[in-house]
Amino acid sequence: MSNQDQTNQYEDIPFHDTSFINVSYLNSPTGFASHWHTYGEFILCLSPEETVFTISSETYVLKQNDLLTVWPCELHSIESAPKGSVLIIQFPGQMLSCTNELHMLQDFITHRHLLSSKEAPQQAEQAARLLFRIKELSASSEPFRDTRKQICLMELLLLLGQGFSKYHFSRLFKEYMNTSFTAHLTSQRIQKAISLFKQHMDCTPSEYRSRMIQNVPENFS
Repeated sequence: MSNQDQTNQYEDIPFHDTSFINVSYLNSPTGFASHWHTYGEFILCLSPEETVFTISSETYVLKQNDLLTVWPCELHSIESAPKGSVLIIQFPGQMLSCTNELHMLQDFITHRHLLSSKEAPQQAEQAARLLFRIKELSASSEPFRDTRKQICLMELLLLLGQGFSKYHFSRLFKEYMNTSFTAHLTSQRIQKAISLFKQHMDCTPSEYRSRMIQNVPENFS
């Protein structure tokens, strides 16, 4: 894609109030051409009717209570969304690196787009509850409402981070570290054991082995 094409597809999101979190409900578009923005989006499907989104050329057909996440700067489009079928929460991309833990997790969670209500019903229910709480806060005059909305978003990001299956985590770990998690963990344990051995014996395991060999009597069998 050329730079000109990317510029034409950039969307500058207008926010409804002074909050850094945008809520779109009931009035969200039924279709929207391919575009991108520096904000992320949580999209909760509310309708039993077919709702279709595309992210980076991959199509997602959402079922009721499914959660779709569009991460910052991803090219995406709304192919088909019946009127009032989705709740959309837009949030600033810098939230993904506002703590060391989230920053470390960022590469992993941004590969995950769909939280299926069928495959993970409890997580999907928790996510929906957090998103509706943000919607409720946006329309309220509660003290510290923006702070409360940010806390809900942080909880949602943590929920997504904790929701990796063993298979999904292992696949992503090998892709980024070029080794399996088990092999990496074994290597780290060996290095730690060598370090502790050296502190205790004042030599490395190989040096200790050489010393022991030198002290073995010649007639030893």
